[in-house]
Amino acid sequence: MLYGKGTGRKSVIVGKMSTKDTLNCIDVIPVIILSPLGIFFKFGCYVRFWICMLLTLFRWIPGFVYAIYAIT
Repeated sequence: MLYGKGTGRKSVIVGKMSTKDTLNCIDVIPVIILSPLGIFFKFGCYVRFWICMLLTLFRWIPGFVYAIYAIT
């Protein structure tokens, strides 16, 4: 049920997802595959990328946690 203005009914929006939420979902997919890849796509090859690369070299979990923190 989606009613616009001027229909004489109360405006009701059901099931709409904001653009920001959609972008976050799309940004998280490369992070799951390889953490530095998601950071690179979002921010480029700057400090955040190198921090994530270093943490990922220690193990996958610290890099993953940092990447999720940086993207959201």
